[in-house]
Amino acid sequence: PTLFSLLNRTVPFMSISRSVSRYALMVQFAIAVLAAIGLKTVFARPNLRGKRAANGMAAFCCAVLLFEYWVAPYPLSPPDTPEFYQALRTMPGSGSVLNLPMNYDRPGYLLYQTVHQKPLTVAYISRDDPRTLTERAPVLQHFRHLGPDIINVDPGQVGLTVLHDLQVDYVVLDRYKMPGGLEREYTSALAQAIFGNRAPLFEDERLTVYQMPAVDSAEPYIVLGPLNWGPYQQAEDRQFRTLLEGPATVQVYHAQRAQMALHIRYRTSPDAVLQVYDSHGNAQVYSPAPTGAELELPLSQYGVLQADGSLIVKLQGTGLLHGVEIEEIGFGAP
Repeated sequence: PTLFSLLNRTVPFMSISRSVSRYALMVQFAIAVLAAIGLKTVFARPNLRGKRAANGMAAFCCAVLLFEYWVAPYPLSPPDTPEFYQALRTMPGSGSVLNLPMNYDRPGYLLYQTVHQKPLTVAYISRDDPRTLTERAPVLQHFRHLGPDIINVDPGQVGLTVLHDLQVDYVVLDRYKMPGGLEREYTSALAQAIFGNRAPLFEDERLTVYQMPAVDSAEPYIVLGPLNWGPYQQAEDRQFRTLLEGPATVQVYHAQRAQMALHIRYRTSPDAVLQVYDSHGNAQVYSPAPTGAELELPLSQYGVLQADGSLIVKLQGTGLLHGVEIEEIGFGAP
């Protein structure tokens, strides 16, 4: 192991740099200071105290520096941008483009945006942000994790509704960015499940592009709130997200309030309890469940109606911090 890897393991904030190459600029600054000290020593020599000799040495040092950094011929290569994006720029619609795969953020999609100039559903963030819809909304969660999150929903069934609500106009699958394995298999299969037998708008050896159709009947689905949900985790034969300090919300879209309920499967530490707030703000406290428990929460009782017609259900873990793990959220019978 190198010194850098040792520092990464022992100093907490060091790991944020991720790559030792990020320190190259600081090393160059340090070398520049050493070089300046060396030049000062050289110019202080008796035989260089004259103006002509000093100027000659300065010119020589500049020539050496330019030679060191000279690149000839200068490398030029066209950016890897499929021609379809030129045509996409003139296509109708002010909605966004969903580029696939998206199991991690790819900066190349930002390059393509400079050509088609349409909004992006998923772009590039240098750090994971749990508040983004990528981590909170079904379908996007599935494409991100190449599998289900804690929201129990059929992504093929709700896919068109979710993408319509996110104002997606075009979905672009790029096979050059998913050469094989689970990444290509799952992404392609889910896109096929969402669009069914609809013909692609465009297809060649690299790209398959779907244009979003009209959605006649919206399917109900669940979105995690932006705050106090821990990262998606897998342990042994289960998956979960931990409730962090403070209230967390679940937002339900296109639901029949009087006819539907939320089904929640959870687990707690022996010292923690789950609180669920009803539509009047009253907290219902559930006993610790170290071996797991399940709840049915009628939306008529626990859902708070929002201006956009969605419903919000508020949860909170109390007691031991990080002691409440939500393993599954779905729809159940009221």
